[in-house]
Amino acid sequence: MDAILNFQQFLSVLGEPIIHTKIKDFQAEFDNIAKYMFGNIAICAGGVLYFLAEIEFYYKNSRVNSETFTRTYKRNTKAGQLLWHYSGVDICFSTLENGNSYGGILIRSLMKKVIENNETRYELITGPMRCANELINQCIECEVKDIPYITQSSISINNDILATIRQGIETCKTGSDKNEIEAYWSQKEEEIIPCFCYYIKRTRDEWNHMGNKYIAYNSMPLFFEKEGREGISRVIEKLSNDPR
Repeated sequence: MDAILNFQQFLSVLGEPIIHTKIKDFQAEFDNIAKYMFGNIAICAGGVLYFLAEIEFYYKNSRVNSETFTRTYKRNTKAGQLLWHYSGVDICFSTLENGNSYGGILIRSLMKKVIENNETRYELITGPMRCANELINQCIECEVKDIPYITQSSISINNDILATIRQGIETCKTGSDKNEIEAYWSQKEEEIIPCFCYYIKRTRDEWNHMGNKYIAYNSMPLFFEKEGREGISRVIEKLSNDPR
């Protein structure tokens, strides 16, 4: 799978149907998209840029009858469109194949670019509903009539992209123990445990680098410890982006 190199190619990928039938192939597809999104995609709301810190993929495909794909809100959207719904806001795939192929990328956490006294810092907004409200309220506060939209804009990042299971979706009933989750999924017919939630690995110290000030990131799935993200997770890629 070729790497996504620019914004137009990113939109093109979101605009095509995903025709896989196996979870591992969807995993590779989502990995590729997530690699580009972190550090290259921003949301502009009220003239303020918001960068992605944590995202979750949801997709409905008529070819796959798996519980992994049953919790996607039905929609009629275009590639890159923002969709507000009961759980937050998505960056959408195109709805295709007579409405049988659709999905979105749920925004779980954002970094808000704030400039004060000629200094730049990034304020963390964590949680899907908080992110959705922040984007709309920023437009209202600035009296900007344009709705929030996605754009290409880079932020300086030097960290790992990791993937893990989605909160409340791929967990077992308790959802808090790594061994229970692995045992739960070992009974399924899936070839792997779906890790469709992506985030940038960081510690408190890592968020104070390269001259930028960050507020500590504090949103994590239930089975992760305070001092770091543990449990079911894997490194996707090491980021090293320079601001443009």
